[in-house]
Amino acid sequence: MDKKRWSFRRVVYLILLIVLPLPALAGGPLEVRNGRALSYGKRPIVYRYDLGMLGSLNNEEAVILVEELFSTWESASSASINFKQDKPGFVDEDIDNNNFKKFLKPKSEEDLNGFTVIVFDENGLLLDEFLGTGGGNAVLGIGGPVILVKGGFHKLAESQVVLNGRFINGIDSATDREVSLDTYRRTILHEVGHAVGLDHTQINVEAIETGALQDIKDTVPLMFPRAVSDLFVLKQDDISALSLLYPASSKLQNFGQIKGKVFREDGIKLVLGANVIARNIKNPKEVAISCVSDFLKRKNGEYVIFAIPPGDYTLEIEPISTEFVSGVSAGTVGPKVGPYTKSLNDKSFQDPVPTGFYTGNNLPVNANKSDAKILEVNGNDILDGIDIIGALLQSASTDSNLNVMLKTPLTITPKGGKANVEVSVNNLLSPVKCKAFFADDLAVKMRPSEFIFRPDKLNKTVSVKLSKQAVQDILDRGLSSIEININCANGANSALMLPL
Repeated sequence: MDKKRWSFRRVVYLILLIVLPLPALAGGPLEVRNGRALSYGKRPIVYRYDLGMLGSLNNEEAVILVEELFSTWESASSASINFKQDKPGFVDEDIDNNNFKKFLKPKSEEDLNGFTVIVFDENGLLLDEFLGTGGGNAVLGIGGPVILVKGGFHKLAESQVVLNGRFINGIDSATDREVSLDTYRRTILHEVGHAVGLDHTQINVEAIETGALQDIKDTVPLMFPRAVSDLFVLKQDDISALSLLYPASSKLQNFGQIKGKVFREDGIKLVLGANVIARNIKNPKEVAISCVSDFLKRKNGEYVIFAIPPGDYTLEIEPISTEFVSGVSAGTVGPKVGPYTKSLNDKSFQDPVPTGFYTGNNLPVNANKSDAKILEVNGNDILDGIDIIGALLQSASTDSNLNVMLKTPLTITPKGGKANVEVSVNNLLSPVKCKAFFADDLAVKMRPSEFIFRPDKLNKTVSVKLSKQAVQDILDRGLSSIEININCANGANSALMLPL
């Protein structure tokens, strides 16, 4: 019989970060293996409760509190996820600080429960043992999956959720903090989110700034790392992240996607661990969806903004806050965001990208929102190749001049057309990537469509080819010219009109 290795990742919601004033400061999968996000797929999440109390709530009251919240995740419009209470629906004992290891710390596959266990830690003593001294007075709850590994195959086998009753025991003191029941409901939803495979997300990070208004705090998603919101509802970022893991195929045709990569200022070097956010221009705080670049750990800098409701959007990048780094509490993962925040030396914090708005194909971002390019997203749209250059436009290199000219005239026949365009730069001090693209929706091909200028290679010939259909479209529209654009990652750009 093949032996399997196992691992358990526990993610905590830090009450410590709620009650103490702190200085100011992305959705996606919690577990990625071999470039693939792990989920339960089409399997229902089968669970059982323990028999204990939860703070001042008896077992029946605690079960009702949790049970009514599963439907919140199940209601996500573009996702398909199902929670199912096992038969029997309870473990056969009260799980506490004396017996929790056999339920929460399996040593082999044979030790697995065979179901997701929901533990009521009545007074925080279990978490003191599980996380180390002080854990029971620092965290509202923990949640995460158990991962089975067999060869190169990884699978979510079951999950664990532990809820800390110490914060709803009716006592509020310096050593025994109390939270509202609504805040606690939000915690339950947050930990269940981790249990099904969702990571933390960074949206509206200004919500934890000193003096932030509650109206701003209430805009953050459920999977935000800090418990600042009083609401326990799904935001669009939560829905989109869940839909990525548990897509409802029949409903996703009503939603769109934005995909691309994040590059450094040369357009060549990839950025791993930057936060990318698409915001609806009519409701930018509430309808905001994020993704961390290279979230699938494929070393390609890719981001995917998934399950976007139709509308007009701006796209922006920002660094992951250094507040969201692993290891905040001994024995826990901490409020990490994305795969590259294991320490302050990790990729998200190395030469962090500036905050700025996407301004166009292969152009640097701009800090001025008025210069943001508006992206129209319709149902079933996939806007691919929306690459972001992580350097501010106003600081882009000015050490090169871009020249575009016709090398051979455009010739057109009923079967198609062709021309050659000469693109050159001068005074270039370092390599830079440029892209050639057509300004209209005609069937025109340009080869190469992207290329790199280097100090010792300052010119390029781009071949322009029009299909038979493109020629027919030109005639139907009565066009007198067509426009070719060249954009370089350092901010240089130029256009050339080809007369017909």
